[in-house]
Amino acid sequence: MRAKLPGLDLTIYLQGLVNLARNPVVIVPPLLMGVICAAIGMMAVGGGALGNATGGIASLIETLLRFYGLGVAIIIGDQTWRRTRASFEDGWAEGRRKTGDILIATIGLTFCLFIAGITASFLGPLALLLTAVVVFFLIYAIPAAAIGGVPGGATLQTSIDAVRSAPVPALVLAIVAVALFFVVELFVLPELSLAIAPFLIGSLNPLIFVFDALVESIFEGYIAIVAAKVYADNSFARRW
Repeated sequence: MRAKLPGLDLTIYLQGLVNLARNPVVIVPPLLMGVICAAIGMMAVGGGALGNATGGIASLIETLLRFYGLGVAIIIGDQTWRRTRASFEDGWAEGRRKTGDILIATIGLTFCLFIAGITASFLGPLALLLTAVVVFFLIYAIPAAAIGGVPGGATLQTSIDAVRSAPVPALVLAIVAVALFFVVELFVLPELSLAIAPFLIGSLNPLIFVFDALVESIFEGYIAIVAAKVYADNSFARRW
């Protein structure tokens, strides 16, 4: 049943699980990017000033790759609502055409989060609140670039405008995304890593990173599916 609040349809989050089960191909882009990021992270391990500099560059590259993978997943996730079966080939081809816009949106989003993180360091208890506000207002930045046809440089303002016009759906999406992120990172991955650790040799065993990337890609695939639908319902519908 559709919620009474304008633009809010909570059934999207249940149907998103069904779409993910029917179209597991949506996790492939985040998985590919996750494996690449794991390889970069292993190569960047080191101490001293050089290690710190390398680690900072590697972290930036990983962020760009992960958001790009999410952008392609959103393209495929959008297909799951409009087709019986989503196509990785079509999604990947469209993602390649929109690489510039997705990366520009990613750079803008990353910069805003970085500034929020620096500013929040002076705010004490308000740190998380400031970051949450940034996530809330920019929750549509990647979807706008991936499926909205918005140029990369305009995605941040587009997201802010879309959130202001329909704040409740954006708030629910942001809460779900952030909550799942913390659950996966703080509880699911550590517990699963401990469970498979006895079967692996060495803390830097590549299989651990691949396993973590797989779990994270499932979470990101689900978020991509629901984000595509929430953005489309509260952007395209209002535009027309």
